[in-house]
Amino acid sequence: FPVTIEAATIDGREEETDAEFRSRYKERGAFGGSSLNAIQTFLNSLESVINATVYENTDLTIDVDGLPGNSIEAVIYGGTDEEIADVFLNLKPAGIETYGNHTVNVTDNKGINREFCYTIPTAKNIYVIVNITKNPLWPALGSDEDVNLRETIKENIVKAIGGSYTRNGSTKSYKTRGSNIVIYPWQLAACQYGVDEIKTEKVNGIANQEILIDTISNPTLSETIIIGKREYAYVDESMITVNVS
Repeated sequence: FPVTIEAATIDGREEETDAEFRSRYKERGAFGGSSLNAIQTFLNSLESVINATVYENTDLTIDVDGLPGNSIEAVIYGGTDEEIADVFLNLKPAGIETYGNHTVNVTDNKGINREFCYTIPTAKNIYVIVNITKNPLWPALGSDEDVNLRETIKENIVKAIGGSYTRNGSTKSYKTRGSNIVIYPWQLAACQYGVDEIKTEKVNGIANQEILIDTISNPTLSETIIIGKREYAYVDESMITVNVS
């Protein structure tokens, strides 16, 4: 049964800001609280980082993905060398090596030069054709409303995959879902009905839709796309075609 407490709260604190969160994690790392999860969480809290995924190899030998033993690999899309090096400096566990295709140097508070590596992932371009079978709610073909719905479909797909969307000279960037994922055609179809998690808009007037997807232009198949550990998916409005009949 419901209970109402009318007395004022005692102590407590205001909601933590992003800046306070980052400061707390840095302090935690400096005192031995660092972990793989902390590094990944902190990297993804940086505004300039689009996505970061951290992998580790706790064995003593190289793993199947080429990651050396007793090391971590942070695959980071976005961010600056200075920010990323600062995360490693404060949070990387002692005795663990960093691995990647990019190297950055930073001086610690004792004046010692530290070298860290991380991986800048390769973009995997995604091309999409959406074939819409409309119902009576779809506006007249060629009307402004028709054009707007087609553009909404394109932007929804960019939100679902990650990339950039430009219209009327204004460009919006949407975060990628990261590395080591699978993109399914049904996800791109589902996003047209409104998905709160990625804030897509519901598109009315769709009776049925076919999603063709590939890593080359003019896709002809409705297949899944695998994004590797050192890749990220990218799409923009020019890579999406919407047909309505």
